[in-house]
Amino acid sequence: MKKRKLIIILSVIGVILVISCIVILLIINNKKIEVSSNSKPITTELKIKENIEVDLNSNILPVSKFFNKDVTSNDYVINYYQNGELVYLKDKYDALGEYEVLITIDGKDYSTTLTIKDLSSPNLEVKDLEINKNSEYSIEDFVVSCTDNSNESCILNFDDEKMATYEDEGEYKIVINASDTAENKVTKEAMLTISSTDKTTNTNNKDDTSSNTNKPNNENKPSDNNSDNSTYKEYAGTYSKIREETNSYKYGLIEITKYIDDYIKYTDGTEELSKTTVLEKEYDYSGYNGTTDTLKPEALSNASKYSAKVNEILNLVNDIRTKEGVAPLSLDTTLTTMAMIRSLEISYGGNVSHYRPDGSLCFTIGNEFGFNFNAENIAAGQSTPSRVVSTWDKSPGHHANMVDASFTKMGVGIAYFNDTYYWVQIFSY
Repeated sequence: MKKRKLIIILSVIGVILVISCIVILLIINNKKIEVSSNSKPITTELKIKENIEVDLNSNILPVSKFFNKDVTSNDYVINYYQNGELVYLKDKYDALGEYEVLITIDGKDYSTTLTIKDLSSPNLEVKDLEINKNSEYSIEDFVVSCTDNSNESCILNFDDEKMATYEDEGEYKIVINASDTAENKVTKEAMLTISSTDKTTNTNNKDDTSSNTNKPNNENKPSDNNSDNSTYKEYAGTYSKIREETNSYKYGLIEITKYIDDYIKYTDGTEELSKTTVLEKEYDYSGYNGTTDTLKPEALSNASKYSAKVNEILNLVNDIRTKEGVAPLSLDTTLTTMAMIRSLEISYGGNVSHYRPDGSLCFTIGNEFGFNFNAENIAAGQSTPSRVVSTWDKSPGHHANMVDASFTKMGVGIAYFNDTYYWVQIFSY
């Protein structure tokens, strides 16, 4: 009987212990869930990178490349400054130097330094060369093409001076170095074959496409049943070179066009131009001589040409004013003519600035029309009216001009030059 009671007591104790363990586990699990539910997700603060370096003529960086993580906001503006002046960079980083970069995202400013350097070696292509004994050769005979991102000519040299003086029959490895003014260098190898005069002259290999300084034998000459004495030319390779042309442009500008000319070389030493490609156009603004009087005809023409864009900008600005509870602006013809001239000044003058090409402030154009204005917004590079108005709206200073309740009139200027739109707004009471 006692033994039975003991078993019952132990069973009860066991049940109690099991229940206690279950309760304890539930409490612990509940606390874990509670802690988990109250925890906040870990977020990484957006930080801008310091001292960014990019290669000359590389593409403009997207905004996320300036930061430690992706930028998800579309509300941002990127501006570049050099020596305190706003600089417009279109598609590529095409000018060496150090720039201050100011990026505004959702109203918060970030700044860093960006340096444009020539970091790339030239692009060198070489070919093997076969010559007769006692024939001369030069380093250019091995080079098919050599181009550099700086658009300057490559600096070529043999890796060893003796490579320029081989005379005996045989095969020689030629090592060619190509460098640029920034001392970036690339090395390529080619083969030089020197044959005896008799051996090369008697060669009748129609499949031989290597360069040869000998005039082709008659056996290699195509059959010619006609009576003319045209000479067959054996292909010896191609090469390219960059050249510049300068021409006078309007308002004292100089247009500089860079071309790449592709040439075909023949074994008789002749060559012919096979193709010309425009590499880029740029302008020398140092001789700019535009005045209000000389720019006015084009300004009036642009006012008619871009009238739809002008009215679209007016409507977009008035939509913003309406949201701010401010009365709409009216478009003024005289202000628009002045704004059109200002857009031509910043495009042909080569400086997107509130200072005019003669060094005076933008407001002085009002003196020439007897019509003063009180504020100016300018921009460059945006492709549509909606994009430029959006850019202005995201900038506190530009936005303030557009919604100033004291302004009643606006003029709009638009110019298109060198594949870029230039935009101007001027405001008056």
